[in-house]
Amino acid sequence: EKVEGIPGSKGDLIRSKLVEVLSKNKGWETICQISDIISGTEVTSEHRVPFTTNEITSFSKAPITSVDVERSFSRYKSILRPDRRHFTF
Repeated sequence: EKVEGIPGSKGDLIRSKLVEVLSKNKGWETICQISDIISGTEVTSEHRVPFTTNEITSFSKAPITSVDVERSFSRYKSILRPDRRHFTF
């Protein structure tokens, strides 16, 4: 929703990249359906997810992060540690 409000050619570029990334993520549609079920909005027979009710309620506490983002944070964490000695290049 916030991405739709970005004006200009940069906004178009960002929106197209977001659509491209989300279309490659096969689980995104399932996560969206689970979010609709948990929030109670638009629950229809189309919301067929391969999880039990207990499993769906567990998703309300699940963080959604990218593995690539986690990897980059781990790399930078070692650089920013307070007990580091020196950089080796």
